[in-house]
Amino acid sequence: MSLQFDGYLMSRDLPVAQFSLGKCNPLREELLPFHFANHGTLEEWLQRRAMDCHSRTNARLLRRALRIEDNGAEWLSFRVEGATITDTYWLKAEGSSLTYRDICFQENAYWEFALNGPSVNDFSGPVSRTPELTNTGSFEKCWKKEPDGWWLYKHGKPENIFSELMAYSLGNRLGFCMAHYEFVDEQTIRTRDFTAGATVNFETARGLGLRSDQHIDNYQRLAQISPRLAMEYAQMVTLDALIYNADRHADNFGILRDVNTGSILSLAPNYDNNLSLLALGIPNRESGSDFLRDWQNLILFYRVPLSLPPLAPGEIAALAEVIPCKVDKQTAIDFLQYRYQWMQQSLDRARQLWNPLIER
Repeated sequence: MSLQFDGYLMSRDLPVAQFSLGKCNPLREELLPFHFANHGTLEEWLQRRAMDCHSRTNARLLRRALRIEDNGAEWLSFRVEGATITDTYWLKAEGSSLTYRDICFQENAYWEFALNGPSVNDFSGPVSRTPELTNTGSFEKCWKKEPDGWWLYKHGKPENIFSELMAYSLGNRLGFCMAHYEFVDEQTIRTRDFTAGATVNFETARGLGLRSDQHIDNYQRLAQISPRLAMEYAQMVTLDALIYNADRHADNFGILRDVNTGSILSLAPNYDNNLSLLALGIPNRESGSDFLRDWQNLILFYRVPLSLPPLAPGEIAALAEVIPCKVDKQTAIDFLQYRYQWMQQSLDRARQLWNPLIER
């Protein structure tokens, strides 16, 4: 069933575009999501915001408990006016009296259902609005409201949990901007909403037209916007190469924008590293060597002024040992130490090559 919508794309209570007969007419171009600025459709935008009912069993069951027919992913997010936890955008139908206060999420009665699965009574109770309908990704997860704001809880195997926490700790040690993660148990991790309740707008890199396999092109496009953005991207690629992150795609990194002006503030904090290190099996020194080559090509091509701080012997091991997961930590430690040394040596050789050229 095709989606027909006449009305407005809102940012809080400000109309930024009008939809009529399937056409998007910008009203505030500076505030328009980049998806629409690049001529994307409303159906595609809603699909990208919808929970994944194909990979997540609990998501399929939640759709049934909410009495939502399987008419397509766009109908899931349309059920909550397209609203999410991490930005201020939503859809207001023509003639509607709804306000942002009416549609923004204040609670989530389905957090436990989404994370752990349903109980027998969940299919017969009253239905309420939930941010789970716009909670994307393939792992079982949920948004839970805590006294200090929204937190995203996510399940995984111990190897997923360890890898995410190790990436977070190592990225912090290197001075990179990282989303905050905390251990819950061996199968659960949680991360704080890095938009602090949509005080900034998060958009994925897909809206900017960036691609996961085009590091040099991505760096160049971001450098045209801001040298800071380009450096933050280089740092993300560096960590991905170091930890052998096999799942960096255009929907799991992005940017933060000013809600009032639409200006790009920064890359979003680095998140979603749970398919790295030990998560895909036991890596050896040759695992992901193409990641290292891609990283090296980016640094050499643009002479990126990237630096990696020296790590004292045992620092990587110390970071790993405090993570309370029963996994093969020594393999991860050896893998990271080898790659870190290789990357530092590559940077040293690059500087030796660049300095004579700069002096000329």
